[in-house]
Amino acid sequence: MDNTFLVFIGVLAILGTISLTTSILKRQSNSGFDPLVLDKFTSCVKGWWWLFAFVAAAFYVPGGKYLVTGLFGAMSFWAMREFITLIPTRQADHRTLFFLFFLCIPAQYILVGGDFYEIYSVLIPSFIFLLIPMLIAMFGDTKFYLTRITQICVSLLICVYSLSFVPALLTADMEPAVPQTEFLQTGSSLTAAELQEEKRKASAPLSQEIPHSQETAGGVLTGELQENTEGALTQSVPASAEPAESVPTETVQEETGSTVGPQTMIPEEAVHSQNLGGTLEGPGETGSESSLCPAEMQLAETSGISKDAEIDGFEAPVSDAAGQKSRKPVDKIGLLLFFFLTTQLSEIFPFLAGLFCKIQHPIAPAINLSKTWEGLAFSLVGTTFAGSVLYFIMPFNVWSCGIAACLIALMGFGGTLTLSAIKRDRGVRDYGTLVVGHDGILDRIDSICFAAPVFFHIVQIYLHFPNIFWG
Repeated sequence: MDNTFLVFIGVLAILGTISLTTSILKRQSNSGFDPLVLDKFTSCVKGWWWLFAFVAAAFYVPGGKYLVTGLFGAMSFWAMREFITLIPTRQADHRTLFFLFFLCIPAQYILVGGDFYEIYSVLIPSFIFLLIPMLIAMFGDTKFYLTRITQICVSLLICVYSLSFVPALLTADMEPAVPQTEFLQTGSSLTAAELQEEKRKASAPLSQEIPHSQETAGGVLTGELQENTEGALTQSVPASAEPAESVPTETVQEETGSTVGPQTMIPEEAVHSQNLGGTLEGPGETGSESSLCPAEMQLAETSGISKDAEIDGFEAPVSDAAGQKSRKPVDKIGLLLFFFLTTQLSEIFPFLAGLFCKIQHPIAPAINLSKTWEGLAFSLVGTTFAGSVLYFIMPFNVWSCGIAACLIALMGFGGTLTLSAIKRDRGVRDYGTLVVGHDGILDRIDSICFAAPVFFHIVQIYLHFPNIFWG
C-alpha cells in the first residue's frame, strides 16, 4: 500500500476515534464539557466523515477524478446560489444569472475535467467578467448598476473560479517540465531535443568519425574546418612540439555516395590552451555559432577533461538525470489529500489557542470575535508543522511542504474572515443548512475557496521551477 492510502486510513481511523469519544462524553452527564459544544463538535465530525469518505471512495474507483470534478461543480452551483440569495438583485439580472448558473459553471468544470488549463484559467476573469456588465447593461436598468455587477463578479470568483482549482489538482498535467534550454558558452542555448542529441554525440565512441559533406582530393580537413584547426594549432602548439600526425582511418560512405579520406587527429594540447573559437566548423557552419559540436566534446574526453568541467569559457550543462534524480513523482491524490488535511487543520488549531491563551485579542471585533491574533499564530505554526510531517505524500521536501502548508493556512484564514465580513454586511449569521453541522456550504468551504488557487499554482511553480523548492 502506498503512503497516500495509509494516510487515508489513518484519517478515517482518527475520525472514528473522535466520534466514539464524543459519543461517550455526551452520554456522561458529569463529563465537564458543555453539551452544546459537544453537539456542535459532533455535527462537525459528521460533516468531515462525509467529506473524506466520499473523496476517498472517488479516488479509488474508475474515473474518480471526473466524479470529484462533478462533485465540486455541484458544490459551486449551490455555493453561488447561497451567495446570490444574500445580495439584492433586480429583474434585469435574472437572465445574466441564468447564463452563469447553467452555462458558465458547467463550462468551467468541463474544461477543468478535460485539463484545458490555458482556457479555464482565464475564462472567468478575462471573458465572463467583461460579459456580465455588458449583459446587464443590455436590459437598460442602471439602478445600483456598479454594485450589482460587482457582487455578481465576486460571487463567481469565490464560489466557482477559485473552487474549481481543487479538482484541477487531479485533472491537470502534473509531469515535471524538462528544462527547455541549457546554456553552452556565453548566451547560446539548445532546445531539449537538441541537447539530448548533442550529449548522445558527445558520448559516442572515439572511433566514430567526424562527418563531412565535402569530398577531399587527398587531404584530410577541408575548407573552413581545416583553416580553423590549423589556426588553433598554430596558436596553441609550441615551436618545439611535434606536428600533427595524419592517421588513416576507414572511409565512411555517406548518403550521397561520396567518401571521406583519412582524417587528422588533433593534438590534445590544442584543447588545453585554445577554445578553438567555440566550434570546429564544418561546411555550412559559421564562426558565430558558440555551441560545441560533437568533435570538440570528443577532444575534451580524449584530453582527460570531464564534460562537466569548465573548458575555456564553456559552461558545462547540468545533467538532466542528476536534476531529476532527487525529485519525487507527483501523486495527484496525495496533493489533494494534503490540501484537504491542511485546510481543515488550519481551522482546528485556532480553537486550541483558547486552551493556552486565556486572554486573546480579536483581529476584527466587528466581524468575528473568534478570529484572534493568538488563533492565527497557532494556526500558522500548527499547520506548518503538520504539513512538514506530511511531506512523504508530496513531491516537495520537508521545508517546502511546511511553507506550502503555512500559505494554505494564511489564505484559509483570509477566506473565513472575508466571508464572515460578507455575512455581517448582509446581516445574517450563516449561509444555509445544506451541510450537516455547518449551517451552509459556504460556511464549510470558505477556507478552501481562498487556498485552492494558491496551492494549485504553488504546485505548478514547483513543476516548472524545481530549484525553488529543492524538491
